[in-house]
Amino acid sequence: MKYFRLKHQKVSELRYLKNYIYICFVFRLATSCLDHALELVNNEILRLDGSMEKAGKLELKFIELYLIIISLAEAINRSFNEIKSYVENRRHNLLQSLKTTKDYKLKVLNDQLNLILSKFFFLFSFICFFDF
Repeated sequence: MKYFRLKHQKVSELRYLKNYIYICFVFRLATSCLDHALELVNNEILRLDGSMEKAGKLELKFIELYLIIISLAEAINRSFNEIKSYVENRRHNLLQSLKTTKDYKLKVLNDQLNLILSKFFFLFSFICFFDF
């Protein structure tokens, strides 16, 4: 009986040891998987942080580019307005010059017409005076 108890105790201890080893193996496997999962999650968090940082820098570049485009558009608009003003002033000056030239030529032509008419009247009066 003593032998049976001893044998039974040893078998119990072996089962306990076997269960303990199995639990340790499963625990070690689970912690290994969890460690790997933790590493993957940490890597993904770092990658995500890096992506967010790159996106932030990209957003700043887009904002800078937008401001440059707005500045260029304003400069182009100012240049266009300056050109428009120059063209309008030039047009006004040319029209004024044309009017002045027209008035001068009209005066000269009127003077010539008056001279011609005066000569014509002079000749007419001369002809009428002598009455052929």
